[in-house]
Amino acid sequence: MMPTSAPPPVSRRELVVVALRHKFKAIFVFCSIVALGAGLLFLWPRSYESEAKLFIRLGRSSVALDPTATVGQVIAINESREREINSVLEVLKSRELCERVVEQLGEEELLDAPPTTSPLVNDWLQRARRAVLGGGDDRPEMRRELAVLALKGSIQATVAKDSNVIRMVCEARSPELAQRILQSYIAAYDEHHLKLHDTSGSFDFFAREAERAKTELTAATTSLQ
Repeated sequence: MMPTSAPPPVSRRELVVVALRHKFKAIFVFCSIVALGAGLLFLWPRSYESEAKLFIRLGRSSVALDPTATVGQVIAINESREREINSVLEVLKSRELCERVVEQLGEEELLDAPPTTSPLVNDWLQRARRAVLGGGDDRPEMRRELAVLALKGSIQATVAKDSNVIRMVCEARSPELAQRILQSYIAAYDEHHLKLHDTSGSFDFFAREAERAKTELTAATTSLQ
């Protein structure tokens, strides 16, 4: 077996010659990358985020009043901390909450093309939407469904470990819209939370107790005279 000779080392002069030989290709590739990046920055829709934090009070909201019991008797619902937080997260991510926000803001507010994109991209987005809708862009049920899906994709709700604070982030085409969506979302959750923890019959129960106490006070005052 004959020994193989090592390839001769490449000199600096040869490297310079090769670089000069392909300099136009290198310049073209560099300019293409810069132009592509600039085009994406110009054409890509801008997005903005709005953030809110919900502090979840544990324990007090999990107490229900039994109208048949006396004033001092309550029924405590013993739920673990993780279970309560997960329940709140499930509500925040539910379709019902998204539908309420869509009803309040309207489908057009959530589906219109972003004004920060170029007219060319706007036209592409409109054509893509018509293709998805099968030409029926004016169908209310389809527009509502798309608005709900768009809203669910723009909202994120997370919670850190061992924390009672839920962080909510909304991404939209403008800072004002992101803030409006998040405000409507939190308002819809507050309304749902109040209905969920409303003690049925508690108002009538306390009204009867107040009337009974008033009657007893009147009777006691009369007996002392």
